[in-house]
Order: sequence, then structure tokens, then C-alpha cells
Amino acid sequence: MLFIAATQIIGYFFIKYKLEADTKIVNRELFIISMVFSLVLVICASIAYTSYNNSPAPRGVRALILAFSAPIILASTVKLTLGIDINHKYVIIGSILINIFAAALIFFLFKVKKPLATVVAVLISIVITVTGFVDAIALYSLNSRSVDIRCDDPLLVKVKNDSDKNEIFLTDDYHLHTILLAGRKIFCGWPYFTMFAGYDWDLRDRIRRDIFSAPDESTLKKLVEENNIGYIVIDNQVREPNKYYLNEELIRNTFEVFYDDGHDVVIYKTH
Repeated sequence: MLFIAATQIIGYFFIKYKLEADTKIVNRELFIISMVFSLVLVICASIAYTSYNNSPAPRGVRALILAFSAPIILASTVKLTLGIDINHKYVIIGSILINIFAAALIFFLFKVKKPLATVVAVLISIVITVTGFVDAIALYSLNSRSVDIRCDDPLLVKVKNDSDKNEIFLTDDYHLHTILLAGRKIFCGWPYFTMFAGYDWDLRDRIRRDIFSAPDESTLKKLVEENNIGYIVIDNQVREPNKYYLNEELIRNTFEVFYDDGHDVVIYKTH
């Protein structure tokens, strides 16, 4: 019970305050220590409870508790990918499995049919329900924004019909975009997915910046040819001065316009 409550509360602060950048609530070391403490606490409490001589727990429960805790132990000790954050899936699996014992405990307390046991069961149920609101808040925040992309979008139609399926587009850090929905490849996408998959995102990002800021035509063409760039996509995100140094005039004078929506996106064809 303590483990489930701790993971919910700590997870809430992790999402809200970002441990790597904010120390007002918790820091990374405290997060790790508290997670390990909660895990050890629930395992020790479970073993102690099932070791009691008059315990009504079925045979093998201790082994089952340890098995159900295995995904959390794995997530806390093994780095399965370049990004440790991916391990949260195993923490969730372990929490779901351990919740079976929480439900069994509540059922047992109600079954005793004593006032104190009933009160404790109700209080535990309330605690579990309250921590569930943390997930509800996260889900609400995730769904507070929506993206509407139409299948008849002019950019989608143009890219799909007039470019080869193996062409590479040089873009900003896209992860959901019309060009991607048209089935085309991008040179350097959202770092969360590419870095954790083992790609050298930093190298790609440096090449992208070199292309956007190329000082002359020969350098620009050389970088484009070496990296097999078929199209260069310039939009307001790329034009943001705090993000890239963009020599858009050179790109405009070097390559022909493939698509221009008149207010934001301009795509240049490099060959």
C-alpha cells in the first residue's frame, strides 16, 4: 500500500516539477532513494505478514509478491535503452500486479466484519482512490490540446503526389507533421525517440544547423549532397532566431521552390 501511494505521489511531482531541473520539492537522489525504500518496505512487509503462523495467506504468496515486484526491480537496476525513462512501463506493470494484493487486503478487512477493520478498509480505499486522481490530472493535461490534420491538406497532397517515397526532408524537430503523415522521411526528428533508439541525434542536429546557416552556395550544396537531402523545409519554427541561425536568402537563391503556402511553410527542392 505504501509503495503504491509513494509511486503515485512521487510520479506526480516528477511530472509537475521535472526532477532534473527543479529542486524545490525533490531531487534525483531523493527520488531514487524513496523509490527503493518504498519497494523494500512493501517486500519486507509482505514477507513478514505471510511468515506469521496464523496467517490465512495461501501458500506461495511470498514468492508471488517477489515475482510481481520483479518488473519494478528490473526497471530500477537495468538500463534497457539509452534512456532510463523508458523503464517506467515496467514500474507500471509491477504496480498493477502488486495492486492485486492491495485489493485482497481490502477484501479481507471487509470480510472480518469488525468496525475497526471496516474503518481501516474504507480509509485504505479512499487513499488508493485519491492517488488515482493524480493519473486523472495527467490524462487531462495530455488531452488539453488537440491536433487536426486533414487528409486533403494541400501540403500533404503535394508531398505525397509529387515527391518520391524515399526522399529525405530536412525539417525542424518534427514528431507529428503533415510531411510524416504523407509517408516521407525526415533527416532529424524529435530527439526523444531517435536518441533512445540509438541514433546519433546530436550529429544530425549539427549537420542540420550547418545547412541552415551555410555561408555560401558551394558549402550548402556540398552538405546537401553528402547527406542525401532531397528537400529543405523552412517554416516559422526554423525561422525562430533563438533556435537556428538561418540563411534563408541563400537557400532561396540556390534551390527552386517546391511548395509555398504563402505565410509559413516553404519547401525547397535540392535536385
